[in-house]
Amino acid sequence: MILTKDFVFIHLPKTGGTFVRRTLEKFAPPSWQAQYFEGHPTVEDIPSSHQDLPVIGMIRNPWSFYVSWYSFLCERVKDYEYFNTVSGGGKLSFQETMRNVLNSEPVKSSGWGGFTYLVDFTYREKLRSVRYVRFESLRDQFVAALEEVTDVPDDLRRAILDSPVINASKHRSPATYYDDELVASIRERDRPAFEMFGYSDDPADSGA
Repeated sequence: MILTKDFVFIHLPKTGGTFVRRTLEKFAPPSWQAQYFEGHPTVEDIPSSHQDLPVIGMIRNPWSFYVSWYSFLCERVKDYEYFNTVSGGGKLSFQETMRNVLNSEPVKSSGWGGFTYLVDFTYREKLRSVRYVRFESLRDQFVAALEEVTDVPDDLRRAILDSPVINASKHRSPATYYDDELVASIRERDRPAFEMFGYSDDPADSGA
């Protein structure tokens, strides 16, 4: 989470938040009065002093989110208890891990997929008012979102548009990770996210 005098930034894991944070830490002007918080706080963690400010959030195609999440955490399994549990200590395949996610609590009781549950958990009552930046168009959309709520210095704009990617996970095309059964499950369980954000429910359209 990033707090400023003009906006709050809240992001989902594996949507480019590390890139945003490090870029702002280096280039955001002092006048923003920026405060940086570790981890993945939700809108419920926004202090009362900033509750009425615009919120900029991140979103990503669910198909590629799951693959990136799995690939990234397989290398860090000992640091994340939940992933350690659903992936069998990183030894289970992507498909087995994802089935465990769908059957884990509180995801199972919600009736949603893991991605939809995470989106709802992160943005809660501000779900419909957040200025969402798509991971797939992060640079241009983040600059545009900032320009809606504050003055953006030229050096910050250039850094967002031109700086190298940070913390990217390595994996094959997302569509290659899914079998027909898993596609059907995620298509149904994550339908709220597909519909709200306009992503295709076909993994072949997931991109990188």
